[in-house]
Amino acid sequence: MTHTDAKILNAILKISIAYNDANYESLRKLAENYECPEMHNFRIDEFLHYLDIISEYEIAKVVKFQGGFNVKPIPIQTERFVNDGGFFNILKEELDLQVDQKLEREKLKNETKLVKWQLRVFWYVFLIGFFGGIAGIISLIIQILK
Repeated sequence: MTHTDAKILNAILKISIAYNDANYESLRKLAENYECPEMHNFRIDEFLHYLDIISEYEIAKVVKFQGGFNVKPIPIQTERFVNDGGFFNILKEELDLQVDQKLEREKLKNETKLVKWQLRVFWYVFLIGFFGGIAGIISLIIQILK
């Protein structure tokens, strides 16, 4: 989802809330009043993509029929969603999630490199310590037996 998509989706929801219904003609006519002039020249099939997103999030009731559609807000839920930031909030969450996933991948790469290094170094240190311990025990036994 892009910033423009979020803007268009919020405009569709705002129009449906303000007029308790939105259809193809009302969205095209009122687009500029809701700071979304891109919608003024949209065809029905261009709106359908956005309506699918609205349906997916279950924010409003979308009814599609041959030659048109209706968007009816769900009382309280749609208005609360728009007032809480609407699709801009969802876009922000998606971007934050992408950043978190990128950081998690980097962390995993670094941990993998560190583990490989630790495995290599561990055996050298272990062998030196093992032989040093044996040498110390032999030295102690020789000192005791003298």
